[in-house]
Amino acid sequence: MDCMIVTQKEFQILAVLEGMERFCGFDLEEKLPETREELWPLLLEMVQKGEIFVREEEASRNGEEDSFELAPYLRGVFSVLKSCERMLVLYSGSEACPSKCIYAADWGGTAVFQNSAVNKTEMKVYFFDQMESLHLVLDSIKETGHTLPEEKDCVDEEVFPFDGNFVDAGTLCRIPDVFLVVDIISIATAQPEGRCILTEEGIYPIIIIQKQGEQRKEHLSKQGIQEFLGGYIS
Repeated sequence: MDCMIVTQKEFQILAVLEGMERFCGFDLEEKLPETREELWPLLLEMVQKGEIFVREEEASRNGEEDSFELAPYLRGVFSVLKSCERMLVLYSGSEACPSKCIYAADWGGTAVFQNSAVNKTEMKVYFFDQMESLHLVLDSIKETGHTLPEEKDCVDEEVFPFDGNFVDAGTLCRIPDVFLVVDIISIATAQPEGRCILTEEGIYPIIIIQKQGEQRKEHLSKQGIQEFLGGYIS
C-alpha cells in the first residue's frame, strides 16, 4: 500500500483511539463529532475503509468505542507520531507539490502527512519501516520541477535576502524566487529549530540555512541538505 487517505475528522478519531492528546503538524480545521449519534456513522465508515476494525470480544462485552482497533498500517503511523521528538515541514508554493509533515522515529520508522491537492479536509498518510528524511526532501525538490546542479562555490556569501527571524513559511513561498521551505520543528515546543530555504539565483538553486539566529548560504547539494538534517532528523 502506497498511502491511505484520511479526512481530518477520521484522523482525530484515530488519535483518540490511540490515546494521543496532542498533534503537532497541519492545522486541523474540521471538528470532532460532539454526540454519539454523529460519531457512530463515521466509525462504521472507517471500518468499511479498512482504517479500523472491531475487536469482537470487546464489542460483545460493552459495545463502546474501545472495541475498535487501528489497522496495522495506521498503528505504525501512530507509533512514529508518539515517539519522535522533531518533525520536518516542507512548504511549497506549487500545487503540484503539496505541503508535507515528515516524522522520523529513532528506531527508523517514518510517517508522512501530505495535504490533498483536491480536498483540503483530506490528508495522504504514508508509513515506512525505514526511510531517510534526506530522500523525502530530495523527492519533494523533484516535485517542484528542480534538480540538483553540479557542485559550485557560492558567491556573495555575506548577502542574505532574509533576516534571522523565522517568518511564516507560507509567506516565504509567495516570493517568486523561493520554491521550497523546509523547517525542523520541535514537537515539544511546536517551534522551528532550523530552516532550509531553497531559492534560485540565476540558474543555480541555492539554500539558505538558518539555525538559532545564524544563517549561511550555499549552492544546493545533497551534502548541504544532509548537513542541515544531521543531528535533527534521522
